[in-house]
Amino acid sequence: PQLDHALHLIYSSTHCQAMRRAESVASSSSSRPAAAAPSSSSRLSGPARAICMVIAFLLCITLWKLGSLTTGHSYPPDYPTDIIGWLRLLGKNDKQQDTSRDVDDIESEVHAFKAVLSRAVTNRMICNSLPKRSGPPDKEVPRITNVTMLAEFGIINALSEWIGKVKEERHEVSGAGGAGNATNDDNTKYPVCHLPPPTSCETTTYTAVFMSHATDRLKKLVGGIKDICSRSATEEVIVVWNSPRSLLESDKLGRELLEWDTDPSHKMRMFFSLENGLENNLLNRYHPLISPKSEAVMYFDDDGPFFDERAMSHVGLELWRRNADVQNAAFPRNLRVLSDRMKKLQKHGMEANIQSVLAAGAKGDGEDTGVPFTPTCRDRTGDIIEYNYFVFPQFGANMALPSGSIIHRNYLCFIWHPALEELRRYIREHHTHPDDQTVSAIISQLSGKPP
Repeated sequence: PQLDHALHLIYSSTHCQAMRRAESVASSSSSRPAAAAPSSSSRLSGPARAICMVIAFLLCITLWKLGSLTTGHSYPPDYPTDIIGWLRLLGKNDKQQDTSRDVDDIESEVHAFKAVLSRAVTNRMICNSLPKRSGPPDKEVPRITNVTMLAEFGIINALSEWIGKVKEERHEVSGAGGAGNATNDDNTKYPVCHLPPPTSCETTTYTAVFMSHATDRLKKLVGGIKDICSRSATEEVIVVWNSPRSLLESDKLGRELLEWDTDPSHKMRMFFSLENGLENNLLNRYHPLISPKSEAVMYFDDDGPFFDERAMSHVGLELWRRNADVQNAAFPRNLRVLSDRMKKLQKHGMEANIQSVLAAGAKGDGEDTGVPFTPTCRDRTGDIIEYNYFVFPQFGANMALPSGSIIHRNYLCFIWHPALEELRRYIREHHTHPDDQTVSAIISQLSGKPP
């Protein structure tokens, strides 16, 4: 069946290409009689059909080597077999969407995840095509935690499972005539997420977000809040407090923060994580419940640095307005790769990204096409990635530190999406709590662009 299907695809493609060439020749030459349009019963000649069969056979062999036609491999369980077909169906039915607003919203979220899922499937196929490593690794990586590593390409299963739930919910909505029957899964009640626009030129203000949980940093935090509140582009300041309110009530500077919180004329307001059903978590500053007023959300650590107004309000905000769908940051970081394969891919990716930005500037539309992602094949080839904390690269950044970063508020919905719960749990349990890398990775995967 795989051979027949591949032959059908190649035959159809070849036949369509032949028809297009014939139509192109007929329409481009006015001095020659028009070529007769091929009939629907046209068929390839015997030699051409034989060539197609050979190509189809080679294609099947290639797919088999990639692991697409076998389940006997040691990689994470395959995503549900009907997911890709359903995603294709969504693409074909873009112009025939259900009239229900809720279904349309869900479909927009699915398309956002579709791009991430498609990239992950492609990268896994690339990894499966590489020779399996034999012998010791190039470098021994010390184990610093007992937390089990996330499954390689586990995002395939996570997103596929979520899309399957959405598919079931969509069928229920359709069967109810658009009324929308709620399922028993509380996760389906989570708000529908929407990707931000590539630009947000009408935005002139930002929401600044601080987060803290201890009183020993309040002196520096209060100083930073006063500075940021004095800036004209600051619409509001949100302080995410990850400890009990009583801790602030027992501290002089803490009581000052509580007074500002109750003053309706003050730009600052408090968000008490514990009182909103959250635990002490670095990701709380990205929770949708903080409800930022501005589309631009600017972040600072409680101990700074609090970059000056010219850097953040004039340059930083302007940069974000022109690139609202990516993470804009003052503290970029990159990740070191050790394998020659990944080094070459990273170099190619950076060059492609620069050319994309230059081309977008030349066209004047300000929209670049992104940069190729570099597949990490940990299970197959033993690829190792190291966090490079020695420099702040001006080019080639893979992630950014929170202080001095600006993101669109729409990404808060995605960062706390139920489909990514396994990733957030890993961040909570790992003793380094790498929320900065996680947020950068989520935004880059959704936007298809680096910071």
